Amino acid sequence: MKQFFLTLIFIGGLLSPTHGAPPAWILWAGPEQTGTGDFARELQRFWNHPGRQNEVALEYRPEVFAEERIRKLLSKQGKWAVIEAGQSSQVLNNKPRIKVVTVLWPNVLQIIGTNSGFQTKADSQLYIYDNASDWSDSLKGQFSTLEWKWLSSIKDPWPAVTTSDFVVFSGPYPTTGITTFLNDHSEFQLLSLPSSLLKKTKAELKGSLVHTIPEKTYPRMTQSLEVPAVYHVLVTRGDTPNADVEQLLTQIFINNGLMAHPLFRLLDAKTNAEFKDFYSYHPAARTFLKL
Repeated sequence: MKQFFLTLIFIGGLLSPTHGAPPAWILWAGPEQTGTGDFARELQRFWNHPGRQNEVALEYRPEVFAEERIRKLLSKQGKWAVIEAGQSSQVLNNKPRIKVVTVLWPNVLQIIGTNSGFQTKADSQLYIYDNASDWSDSLKGQFSTLEWKWLSSIKDPWPAVTTSDFVVFSGPYPTTGITTFLNDHSEFQLLSLPSSLLKKTKAELKGSLVHTIPEKTYPRMTQSLEVPAVYHVLVTRGDTPNADVEQLLTQIFINNGLMAHPLFRLLDAKTNAEFKDFYSYHPAARTFLKL
């Protein structure tokens, strides 16, 4: 009788739908409610949708520190990782086993002020969010005479700015907080940056490009604006099979009809051409992206 039950358990295990299923692909990204976390969560939802019929599941796991995500890839505790814009060149330095799969969406420098442009007054102040710290050195020349006040989260209430002040933020666009502020304060707008500042940021911040925000993205934005941008990066190990890299890139750039998050509308495979000599790409990514 004991042998009979053992046989049933063995057969049941063979018939179980999870028996022999390949392990999930682990995707490391930032915590929930961050840009990289939101991206990873949406990619997981899309990848695991029944209509996609992928043979292997995708599992997002949060990790605060980008360096730790890379360590987990190197120790084979995951297959993919998203690295924040502005950190990628430093985090990936001297790590030849890590390869770029694709650059993702940009974080762009957005400066809000009045219609008077960059004219400052004696009482002008600069409110700068922490996420714009990558640009701080480049901004010092433009705003060297102003008092700088650092802010933590654009989700918090906006400071009591006056028409003499400037607000600096870095992130994707359009940002709800900026749109709401501009709707409530008709005297403010997204400012066009001086060409000297564009050149300075590109020269001083590795991996940055000049990006164009389309007109009408924000209230009273009557023309497109050129702004400096840094890009988030998706990476993997160099020994990841070519077919796996191709499958993931196909889902991101071609079969992405179910992607609902606005970050995915900012993805452009062609942007990788700007980085083909800057990053070490996975061979399959170079082929897929025609680099």
